[in-house]
Amino acid sequence: MSRPIYNSEVSTASETLSSRSTDNVAILVNRIVGFLAWIGVFIAGVLTYSHMVGKQVPCGASAGCLTVAQHPASKWFGVPVAYIGLAGYLALAVLSAIRPAFGKEKWRLLTNMSFFGTIFGFVVSIYFMYTSFAEIGAKCEWCIASAITMTISFILTFWLYTSPVPDVEAKPLDRIVPAFGLVAAGVAIGLVTTKMDKDMDTTGVKIGNHSLKDLLPEPARVRGAKDAPVTIIEFADFNCPACRAAEPTMMEVYQSAAGKIRWAFRNVPLIKLKGHETSMHVATLSQLAAEKGRFWEFFDEAFKETNTERLKSIDGVKQVAMDVGLRADEIEASLDPKSSAALAVVDDVTLSQELDIKDTPTFLILAEGVPPRAVTARRIKSVLAEPAFNKLLGGVISAQ
Repeated sequence: MSRPIYNSEVSTASETLSSRSTDNVAILVNRIVGFLAWIGVFIAGVLTYSHMVGKQVPCGASAGCLTVAQHPASKWFGVPVAYIGLAGYLALAVLSAIRPAFGKEKWRLLTNMSFFGTIFGFVVSIYFMYTSFAEIGAKCEWCIASAITMTISFILTFWLYTSPVPDVEAKPLDRIVPAFGLVAAGVAIGLVTTKMDKDMDTTGVKIGNHSLKDLLPEPARVRGAKDAPVTIIEFADFNCPACRAAEPTMMEVYQSAAGKIRWAFRNVPLIKLKGHETSMHVATLSQLAAEKGRFWEFFDEAFKETNTERLKSIDGVKQVAMDVGLRADEIEASLDPKSSAALAVVDDVTLSQELDIKDTPTFLILAEGVPPRAVTARRIKSVLAEPAFNKLLGGVISAQ
């Protein structure tokens, strides 16, 4: 005869099932937290590499990532925030991995460590997003991705913090998830940084039937010997952070070539982007300077780091123009959309559209007998160091 089942036994069984269900959810959440931490390692790892080697991460045309990376707020006590983020995400990944291994005894301690770590990360993310948009005025897609990752990690870790300690023991999956996260993050970082290193050619530029004569601006915007074996034509915006960051590299290349490079400049004012509201004014006044035989004086003055903020206002742009000897009446007249200077800028923009140039700065590298190349500043040295160009330059350019 079967024994009757008492209500207390039913209640105990129900509580056991409920407890097991909660335990299972806690284990799953812990795995998700670990996976998110490895996503964070990937993001912070790429940004860390960018800071270490001075290369720009893949970003939008506005170069917002570069703007944020170059701002003083991107460093705390001289240490890039990316380094701190990488250390934080690695710590979260390790804590998630060892929680099941240490079992119920250490679960609460390790969870508390993760929770307070994500509180710090969440607050820093909110502060950094505010600084990026409100003070720097730039959008960094990588920083936004990191903030989203940290926010979700904070929410899930908060759930673990407020939930009962689960009856847990390490399972094979709890070793597989961290191992997979480590490998996946490493591979992803490798792919992106390799692209940053090697895939810097500007694709899609269509030189077509344009001759060198078509591509070159008037002589006033060309520096270097007419018979130089290599010609580099720069398409850039004076307000573009990536363009400003590229100028030291281009100047180094030009000077190292000792007369064997001819350097020309064409304006591509990105007036629709935030932070570029005065780009048409700068471009127009640079053209006025060209008409007066002072383009490269204006160029050098405008690209000085101390003039970065001055170019953000029309009065500042006018002052830079006057600093190189342009008269106030000439400046005012040239800013008329129908002036010869303004129309010359329009011609530059039209040419850039015909060539399908989408990014600034873009550098066209041209030499007789060598296929033309369109590259970013990061690739100038490595391309010029290739045998075909380097032979023309007498081996003076190093890829490093």
